[in-house]
Parts: sequence; C-alpha cells; structure tokens
Amino acid sequence: MAAWRHGGGATVWVAGAALTVLAATVSWWWLVFGQLIETALLPLPQAVPCLAIHSDRCSLAEALCTRPHLFAIRNYWPEAFWIGLALTAVALLLPALRSNKL
Repeated sequence: MAAWRHGGGATVWVAGAALTVLAATVSWWWLVFGQLIETALLPLPQAVPCLAIHSDRCSLAEALCTRPHLFAIRNYWPEAFWIGLALTAVALLLPALRSNKL
C-alpha cells in the first residue's frame, strides 16, 4: 500500500501496460507470420525482424500469404512493438525519476 502513496502504483500500471502491449504485439505478429514460418515460406530468422520493422520482405510475405488467418488478420503493424518497448523504458525509468536519481 505504501508504494501507491509514493507513486509506485504508476510504475506498476505502466509496466503492466508494457507487458500487455508486448504480449499482444507478439501474438499479432505470430497470427500474421506464423503460417509462413510453419510452411517454411518465410524462415524464422527472416521473419523475426518483421516484429520491429516493416521491410519489403515483410510486406511481400504478407501479400503472398493466401491461407486464411484467425480473425482475418492479414497485416501487422510493427510500430505497436515500439510502443511496447517505449512503455517498458518508461516503467524502468519511472522509479528513478520519482526518487530524483536521474
């Protein structure tokens, strides 16, 4: 309870949001690229960068996939991954900012 009075609650909420966004982003990425990885049309080492960047290879893989996807999700937005990382950075820096050590 004392953590809430000293601003620690904000850190918990931001960290929870960061984990939620990152988990949702990885799940979303897997929904789009998982079938390509499983069928070896896009090997895992080539698909992993698509988690964080939108390259021509990623766009081509998304466009060429003709298999049905869960919830008809056919495109992935890598900016969501960066939002999750930014929230993670804020959650890690917030305690230092609150204690004036940064």
